[in-house]
Amino acid sequence: FFFPIKKSMTSSRLLLGIIWLVICVLASSAFVPSYITEKKKYASPAKTPFQSPRKVDVANSRRWSHMLDDATRGVLNEYFSAVGASRKKKKAFEAELLGAAADFTTSSSSLLGSKSLGIDLGEVRTGVGVTMGYTFRPLATITKPSNQNLTWVANEIIKRCRAEAPSRVVVGYPLHKNGTEAEMSILANSFAVNLTALILDQLGPKIDVFLWDERYSSKYAIARIKGIDPDQNTYKSIDGEAACIILEDFYRANGCNAIQVVLAEETRLKCLQQWKLRSKEKQREMRLKKEQVEAKLLERKQARHRQCLERAELRTQGLLPKKKRKKKKRR
Repeated sequence: FFFPIKKSMTSSRLLLGIIWLVICVLASSAFVPSYITEKKKYASPAKTPFQSPRKVDVANSRRWSHMLDDATRGVLNEYFSAVGASRKKKKAFEAELLGAAADFTTSSSSLLGSKSLGIDLGEVRTGVGVTMGYTFRPLATITKPSNQNLTWVANEIIKRCRAEAPSRVVVGYPLHKNGTEAEMSILANSFAVNLTALILDQLGPKIDVFLWDERYSSKYAIARIKGIDPDQNTYKSIDGEAACIILEDFYRANGCNAIQVVLAEETRLKCLQQWKLRSKEKQREMRLKKEQVEAKLLERKQARHRQCLERAELRTQGLLPKKKRKKKKRR
């Protein structure tokens, strides 16, 4: 916007050029501050000193690492990138956060973080659910054949115990509305005693069995399934959902008022002795397998050593050409 002043320029044209120059200066002075403020608005925030967190139990925090969801991790990553924290400090801060969450959850409930199996016993179908206290999911629905009894069902549950390695098994204990025992209560009690004996005999004393009041669990399961999909057939999914509801009630009450199944002393000692004998037999088999593997490795090593000696002897006799060494290529 520069107008060269010439001698031939009239006064009116000169005045017009001066006015235009003033207008441009005013417009630019009004635009520059707004541009600066917009730039400051979208600029990265100032870096603040990052405070190192306290020392925490990293092993315990790894156990509870699933408590941080993707959204929380995203917010933490944005904060770390804003303050300019290093990767080591990020891990330390995350470990502190997880450790605090672990302390809070374990103080609120002693069952959280330990796995449990829930059993909704039926005359034909038995539902099995699994949880660690956070999410409850149906594991399987066991259908008993007509030529089998409940011992077969107990053996099928032991297979799930081997696969899932729970700390306890919660068996539904059906009662009447007034809290008295029903016909299925006697069946569930005898099944729980049989299951406890089989677990102690085959898996050892590391799994406890509890009886838990399961009144209205099947009705709640039907209502929950129908609430998700009114057209869904509840025949195959009701038992697993009822087992999850039993576990939910058990964890919500922190296991209070649960009946732990205790075997008779003679039966308990007999099952424990059988488990010890079986565990010793397994240890002996594992030791034999280890010795066999070591013997095969030693035999293979000796064969290779003999082969190397034979080749060396043939080379000294001139029956085999000498092994040429490969030259290393220079980079």
